[in-house]
Amino acid sequence: MKISIHPLGPDLNLQRFPIDRELTQRLRASFQTVAAAADEFTDRFYDRLFAAAPPLRGMFPPDMQAQKQKLFATLTSIVQNLEAGDALKAKLRELGQRHQGYGAQAAHYPIVANAMVGAMADVSGPIWNRDIESDWRTAIERIASLMLGHG
Repeated sequence: MKISIHPLGPDLNLQRFPIDRELTQRLRASFQTVAAAADEFTDRFYDRLFAAAPPLRGMFPPDMQAQKQKLFATLTSIVQNLEAGDALKAKLRELGQRHQGYGAQAAHYPIVANAMVGAMADVSGPIWNRDIESDWRTAIERIASLMLGHG
């Protein structure tokens, strides 16, 4: 049986176990579909987010164009750097600290996760399935945990 660890942790100090390369490949392949519809994805993400939690809209600027670009650039960087290990995790912790300064709270993260997975599904079409959804939900939960300083 092959044993590997998720590229986004947790930090178990198990250096002898490799990162799950098959998972990183699945995440990257499915993200290519999302990237091909980047504008639609970010529109749908924020539509879903603000529909699920209208008070969150006040945390964002009136013109969302730059915010949408930042979100997509951040996701792209995460996907490109899945093998970066501690460096990626440190960047996600820093991102979480910045978000805390913007007013983000732990209770917001599941709402964001649901909006993100839903938006990914919206733009992915027939390639989206339960396995891909599970891969992304786990990855987004790990990202949230790191951003919250728990990982």
